[in-house]
Amino acid sequence: MKIPEIRPPQYIMTSAVQAVRAAIDDAVRLGLTWRLRPGTVGGSGVAAPESVPVVVDGDSTQVRARSMVGALASGQRVWCVQIPPAGIYVLGIIGAARTRMNPIVFTSNGTWTKPAGLSYIRLRMVGGGGAGGGAAATAAGQSSMGGGGGGGCAAEGILEAVDLPPTVAVTVGSGGSGASGAAGGNGGTSLFGSLASASGGSGGEFRTASAVPHGVEGGNGGTTITGSGMIEFAGDAGETGWGSDNGLGISGGGGSSHFGGGGRGRRTTAAGQGLTGSAGDLYGGGGAGSINSGSTPQRAGGAGRVGVVIVEEFYA
Repeated sequence: MKIPEIRPPQYIMTSAVQAVRAAIDDAVRLGLTWRLRPGTVGGSGVAAPESVPVVVDGDSTQVRARSMVGALASGQRVWCVQIPPAGIYVLGIIGAARTRMNPIVFTSNGTWTKPAGLSYIRLRMVGGGGAGGGAAATAAGQSSMGGGGGGGCAAEGILEAVDLPPTVAVTVGSGGSGASGAAGGNGGTSLFGSLASASGGSGGEFRTASAVPHGVEGGNGGTTITGSGMIEFAGDAGETGWGSDNGLGISGGGGSSHFGGGGRGRRTTAAGQGLTGSAGDLYGGGGAGSINSGSTPQRAGGAGRVGVVIVEEFYA
């Protein structure tokens, strides 16, 4: 069996290389089988050359190896030589290190802590959705409805680990609250400390009851972000609600965010009906307006959905 030539970097001591060659020579002399196999460096952060955790391809157990190529990052693909009974040595590097990703999802306020060994993060965030407008109390032959709330604005970008502080306060934009016989509340702004933000959607409008055809506007979608290198995805505006001259009508549906849909508009089909607005869907969706046909009390529009902040941590 031909023993491969080992060509280590200049900083590896010749004595270490000679030790590996001697171990292979002994294995060959004793009739033992030595194997050259690919593997992946385990652990976290940068491993010490003297004790490198490695999972050899085909195995499920992490073993300790001695590196002949210096310190190695977690996830790095390497060539390993197994020499019984001497042990395992790392003889070379296979391409670039494999990237690992760890997602952290904030659906309520919290704190993000920068982990050791982090390369960069992909930050994705959306503000809260606006609530749908409420419906006023009606008399016979009247209708009243609210417009849909606007969807929250979304922002996305890459932030290098060196530009991030040790901890970041995370604020998740609240969903707007529906109010009886009034305009819907605005969605809150999502914040990643002072590094980035995404605004919420506006609440849907409200109009007093009427016996003639009329309409009511939806709220605007969120359109404001901050943060260097962040990309904006504006939220959709809420839909318009309409009422007819026979007391029937349809409320405005909520606007969608980049992450979630808005609440569906409601429709009356007979006198004496009153329907509360549907809540926004998933993250940042606007709530739908409520609607009343004749002779019904006031009621609230659908709530906007809370926003979200997603931190995807990448390790190289």
